[in-house]
Amino acid sequence: RSSADIVLDGNGNPTKVVAATEVMRGRPCYSVQFDVAEPIVADAGHLWETTVRRVRRPGEDRSIKGRPKAEWGQERTKVRTTDEIARTVHYNGGHSNHQIAVSAISGSKTELPIHPYILGVWLGDGDSDNARLTCAYADYEVVQNLIDLGQEISHQKNHSETTGRFGLLGLGPKLRELDLLKNKHIPMQYLRASFEDRLELLRGLMDTDGTIGPKNNACIGQCNRKLANGVLELIRSLGMKCRIRPRDATLYGRVVGTVYDIGFSPLTDHKIFKLTRKAERQGVQHTRKRLSENHRIRNCGQVKSVPVRCIQVENEDGMFLAGKSFMRTHNSPLAAGLLIYLTFFDKEPGA
Repeated sequence: RSSADIVLDGNGNPTKVVAATEVMRGRPCYSVQFDVAEPIVADAGHLWETTVRRVRRPGEDRSIKGRPKAEWGQERTKVRTTDEIARTVHYNGGHSNHQIAVSAISGSKTELPIHPYILGVWLGDGDSDNARLTCAYADYEVVQNLIDLGQEISHQKNHSETTGRFGLLGLGPKLRELDLLKNKHIPMQYLRASFEDRLELLRGLMDTDGTIGPKNNACIGQCNRKLANGVLELIRSLGMKCRIRPRDATLYGRVVGTVYDIGFSPLTDHKIFKLTRKAERQGVQHTRKRLSENHRIRNCGQVKSVPVRCIQVENEDGMFLAGKSFMRTHNSPLAAGLLIYLTFFDKEPGA
């Protein structure tokens, strides 16, 4: 990488890389393991801004026994090295001590070829090879939402007694231009669009394929792994923690494929549905801030040394986002490094 590169700062805005080391080898490295995000391998001296549940003084055991109760559970935030995190990663018998704030990316307001809600609905319930949609008559509100956004609709035929087939007139050429026909995925320009456009895209997906439970636990399932990965990145880019879990898809008791379930808890100000019957079920976010608004560090153990490098960014607070989960991290001293493998070396766009 060069100092002309752009990364995302801690608030999800573009920031310039103003300095970068060469790739360094033989450095002491740790694998930082998170609760619902991919691990990141970092140099022992790399810096992170973490909030701890409890500070352990040098020479003190890891329990809270003997400490004033006023200090139990007290949160303290500061910049720490990976080595410091490793030495204080747990407290009181194994509880996660360090947390990193969840970040959303800001994105940019650009003209999109297809309204994001319309695209989300087609990705969820559209035919993969043409601009046609299958929708339950009970959820005709989704079709009306498309009409209200200017999408011309033709009712082609009944799919069953309860569902219909609807043509999305004029949408086919746009889908072809985006290379989406027989290749459902979320284009990068949508994954980096404005916050509201990305939220509209999620609403289209959730109105068609999403559910939400009584405890405000939302889930969306996808059989297409490429599309599932895009949905995962979309949700994370909006500042919501989520995890993906594969399970067998069965038909009449026979395994016919794999479904990828993506589970998350929507934040209070993120209305993830337009469809009334689903929107009415979205409740108020729970008050356990540390569960929804922070990534917990589950473990931080030394691993075999890997090539690392350090970057410094232009923004004053020195924060930037790393990895596919947009993990907040900090400028390292140029003597230390961060293996941002998912960002720099896997040759995938949008990492």
